[in-house]
Amino acid sequence: MKLLCTFLLTLALIPVFATEPVPAGFATMQVYPNPSSTGRFSLELAQIPQGEQVEIRIFNLIGNEVYMRAAAAGAGVYQQQLDLSAFPKGVYMLEIRQGSQKQTRRLSYI
Repeated sequence: MKLLCTFLLTLALIPVFATEPVPAGFATMQVYPNPSSTGRFSLELAQIPQGEQVEIRIFNLIGNEVYMRAAAAGAGVYQQQLDLSAFPKGVYMLEIRQGSQKQTRRLSYI
């Protein structure tokens, strides 16, 4: 029991991931709910320049792409529903590309 408590305490102190700074001119991103028990996530991208091409990709932890969508967003807020319910529960990586820049976020499907 002591070993288990020590292990859990150690895990609680390890940072899960670092938040990347948002590059200048890049869309700000919100993903919710995260974690999700249904596998469905809402993605909101704001501050997108008019007509800017945005690429949305989701990868599993072994690097396989499980979702891809490219869209030319209008100025303002772009909203997209992401549905991972057909995939196994676990951790996925969401990658947003805008031009030569990218942001990555972790998605937890529990």
